[in-house]
Amino acid sequence: MAKFTPGPAVAEVRGSVGGTTFTRNRYGAIMRFRAKPVVSQSAAAVEARARMTRMTQAWGGQSEATKLAWNQWADANPIIGSLGFQQALTGHAAFCGVNNRLEMMGQAIISAPPITPAPNPLSTMTVAPDGTLNTCDVTYTATPTGAADILWITACQTNSGGKYWVENLLRGNIFSGVAEASPFDAYAAIAARIGDLTVGAYLHIKVFVASQTTGLLSAPLRARAIIV
Repeated sequence: MAKFTPGPAVAEVRGSVGGTTFTRNRYGAIMRFRAKPVVSQSAAAVEARARMTRMTQAWGGQSEATKLAWNQWADANPIIGSLGFQQALTGHAAFCGVNNRLEMMGQAIISAPPITPAPNPLSTMTVAPDGTLNTCDVTYTATPTGAADILWITACQTNSGGKYWVENLLRGNIFSGVAEASPFDAYAAIAARIGDLTVGAYLHIKVFVASQTTGLLSAPLRARAIIV
């Protein structure tokens, strides 16, 4: 499934053409293969679905005043979608997104929406993966992260040096400790999520600063390097 932006000559497309089906939701136009979707049964996917169920049940237990507060917060804090456009989430989606991240970081979920902004992003960031020494130093400024902040990393490895668009390949839940000082050796956390690093392949990472208090993420920085 992929988002797309219709051009000026075609404002909207619905239905199927060949093996492609076109539709849309509140976040924009979508095209997908006309095929029965495959449901992943990996441990990470199963846990993600269970976590979303828990968050939806928690949302259902909130008061109407609390739900209204989340709707207002979501309208005031739009996200940037994969195509670069601002999108306002529903209050339910905002609640689930924030609390999903808090639970993944081992923190208690929150009922009221955050009242403080997201952490500041990193100013600079580089990565040096070594598949022989089993190290992967992520070097960054400012350092260390805040007293309640961690590095939130997504990563993947590819065989092609010409491949730069890897958003669909990145895998997450790779965390540093709080108040982590640079450099952070992320090898063990990355290998646990995507497997051992292969010498000669390319490692791509996207790094946010995440608050363990609010569940909010900074804007990300991206880096890639050949694995030596």
